Amino acid sequence: MEVQLGAHNIVQPAGIGLNPGHQGPVVQANQHANVQRPTSFLRQKIRAAIDNISREISNFFGTIRAHVHSQSVLRAQAKAAKMLPANGFGVSHQVNLPGWPPLSYSGQYLKSLHDTFTPAQRLNPATANQTIHTLEGRILAGRNLFQEINNGTLPPGHRASRDEVESLMLFFDARARASGSDFVSGAFNIEDANGRIADFLDSSDEKYLRSSSHIKGYSSMPVPPGMPSHFNQARGIDFPKGEMPGARRTLLYQRMNDGVSPQRIFLKMETAGCRLSANLSLSGLNDASFNRPLNIKSDIREFLNHSLSFLSTRGMENDVGGQDRKERLPSSTKKVYTLLMKELERMKFPHRECLHAESLKTSRGVRSIIADLHEFVSRQNLGHDREAAINLLQPLLDNFKGYPQLDHLDVRIGNEQVFSTADLQLVPQQVPQQQSAAMHGLNNRIAVLEAITR
Repeated sequence: MEVQLGAHNIVQPAGIGLNPGHQGPVVQANQHANVQRPTSFLRQKIRAAIDNISREISNFFGTIRAHVHSQSVLRAQAKAAKMLPANGFGVSHQVNLPGWPPLSYSGQYLKSLHDTFTPAQRLNPATANQTIHTLEGRILAGRNLFQEINNGTLPPGHRASRDEVESLMLFFDARARASGSDFVSGAFNIEDANGRIADFLDSSDEKYLRSSSHIKGYSSMPVPPGMPSHFNQARGIDFPKGEMPGARRTLLYQRMNDGVSPQRIFLKMETAGCRLSANLSLSGLNDASFNRPLNIKSDIREFLNHSLSFLSTRGMENDVGGQDRKERLPSSTKKVYTLLMKELERMKFPHRECLHAESLKTSRGVRSIIADLHEFVSRQNLGHDREAAINLLQPLLDNFKGYPQLDHLDVRIGNEQVFSTADLQLVPQQVPQQQSAAMHGLNNRIAVLEAITR
């Protein structure tokens, strides 16, 4: 470096500067290293701390899942011990209703139903045949109640009792079994165009507003004019003795109202109530004029059980098949649909913008995917482009083949049991012999193809 002082020029050695802001490369490099070393060390410490926290969280959830699983096994073993033939409840029984196909119920199901009877209803000796007779009457009572609700013929000011809600759900449960879809438990998605089922349940003195991760997209839908602010929020009705089908202890229900399609109702029987969530929520669910009074002891117990059950399912994948019919879009469908969107984008395929990631949300699912695919295919030019588009959909079509039931594609979210009003008004037809897996898958595939190429 050359520094000029008056008339003299002095050559400054590299790395020695008179201006601290313009130091030589050696000094700069040394200072840079001195700064970077502690920064890099700190970064490693932070990363290690984050990794440790992630492991602790993973271990925490793993412990909870193991605890809940072990408790479930113990409960199942305890119930199995009570189901010995000597107690009159075997392994499996058929229930026969006039005009219906035979319905299969486990001995455990019948035993749990009998355990909820009042002392006056108790059968002595407790046998499966006597309990079946009671169950048949309750199912038919539920069907008649549904007809009254749907027709709007309930007496003015009628308030739903727990017994009526139980009978209604026994009917829906039986109707699902009669559909031949291997239904044992899960969610219902039912047409309720006039909101009469929801209004009936809202008339119960035991109802309450609650938080729910199911179909939560509907909670943020616009509220119809003149309706209360909580119109679209989830609700619950608890059954402390496990009177719901399958010994479930609460009914979750919520209006499926998007302001466009005819209104439907979401119903799901769960193992523990969630009344306390209304008091803990910051979203306006603590409405004393709507919610039943808080029962501190039992509601805290139910809330803790509900929370443990919720945490035990985190990270678990929901896939097609199985007897637990959830409304969640199966994980495999999400993966295949996401890969399809990426492939169309890579190929710059025409009209790829018709497929939306929004369709994977909890309140959308199958119905939105089918609508996306229909729009995508219908916009292609007839001939080669259309055939090429359908060929790209083959992995998704193959995925749909595995669904246990794939009807009502315009309203279906995932694997839930879907009914229209007409389905529930008619006596179920005799279900044909169980289809082979190949034939069942073919029928599902044809249904989807017809929906997207119509």
